[in-house]
Amino acid sequence: QEGSDDENMVDNFVTFFVAGHETTANLLSFTIMELARHPEIVTKLQAEVDEVIGVKRDVAYEDLRKLKYLSQVLKEILRLYPPVAGVMRWTEKKNVIEGIDIPANTTLFFSTYLMGRMERYFKNALTFDPDRFSKDKSRPYFSYFPFSLGPRSCIGQLFAQVSKIIALRMSTPILVFVPFKREVENLRMLLIHSFSL
Repeated sequence: QEGSDDENMVDNFVTFFVAGHETTANLLSFTIMELARHPEIVTKLQAEVDEVIGVKRDVAYEDLRKLKYLSQVLKEILRLYPPVAGVMRWTEKKNVIEGIDIPANTTLFFSTYLMGRMERYFKNALTFDPDRFSKDKSRPYFSYFPFSLGPRSCIGQLFAQVSKIIALRMSTPILVFVPFKREVENLRMLLIHSFSL
């Protein structure tokens, strides 16, 4: 019994830290891409960070909870670019969902990627719009589940959310986003020149 507890602890550690860091890195990459495309969102984000955090060197957990717009940006990134494409579930008994018979012992796949891009659930689904996650907007149930749902949801959900907010918050003062389309060629030439030195 004791050995299995140690094994379970190691499995949770690997899941929590290794998987959490990879998915967080992917999410931050997509966040930087979208922010580079939307300088008006960066301006709004920077204003919130300046107001809530200012020049504080240490960020308290209470401060993170006040970064509402940053949270909306991250939720919208998770909707469009979920780090995990979907989740699988197994039915123990027969079910009928919206008139569709699902036999017992069936494996079901729920795609977070597809659900987040469906017009049925999200108006202008392919548009990056953090305001769709503002407090006053309603969302249909069970259409947004980047960390899965229920008792088998992601063990590292809170860690992932906090680490993303901290990483973005720490980056915001030093990131300068250039307009995406206009500067790509100059950036490519700069990189070619840098590597040729």
